[in-house]
Amino acid sequence: MTVHCPFPLPTANSKAPLTTVAEKAWGPQAGTLLAVIALFSTGNTALLLFIVVSRMLYGMSNDHSLPKFFSRVHTKRRTPHIAILFTTILGVGLVSMGNLKFVALLTDIGIFIGYLAVNLAVIALRYREPNRKRLFRVPVNIGKFPVLPLLGALTTVFMFLYFDLVILLAEVGVIAIGLALYLVFRRAAWAKGFTTHSEVDFREIEAAKRKT
Repeated sequence: MTVHCPFPLPTANSKAPLTTVAEKAWGPQAGTLLAVIALFSTGNTALLLFIVVSRMLYGMSNDHSLPKFFSRVHTKRRTPHIAILFTTILGVGLVSMGNLKFVALLTDIGIFIGYLAVNLAVIALRYREPNRKRLFRVPVNIGKFPVLPLLGALTTVFMFLYFDLVILLAEVGVIAIGLALYLVFRRAAWAKGFTTHSEVDFREIEAAKRKT
């Protein structure tokens, strides 16, 4: 966001330059209003993250990639209450660390990694499953190659340059722990003969290719 102000302001040393501009233009009540808006915006983002993470735990549990109790659904509300409770406890624990900026930066990197994975997946699926029926096809292509996902992936990688090395290494550590847990539960599921939905889909696709 760019703000043009016709009068000089001491925003260079301000921790909240937009609030400083608003207070100068409309008075102290403008700063309070912006704080309230920011509070509601942050609360909405946190709520969305709680919903997304709990449903991710539920989905991975259904695919036998996490403990089975995460996929339990409340008998009346029909929601994954165990996954929601775990996500809430995890969120409270992270907030209790005191360093909210560090936690927020880890979350931001995780979101960027998700964007990167989605863009790379679109490119990979164009070549891995070229004949798959798609409800939506990304525009701007060179042959089979989708240009927009490449630009999205490069932009996401560029954003990583704005994070400190300590934050990046911490995120790598978090991912390593998550990957280790995933492999442990996946091997246990394989030993019991379970397969994920994606593995079943991949086998069906390969079988269809052999028939053709």
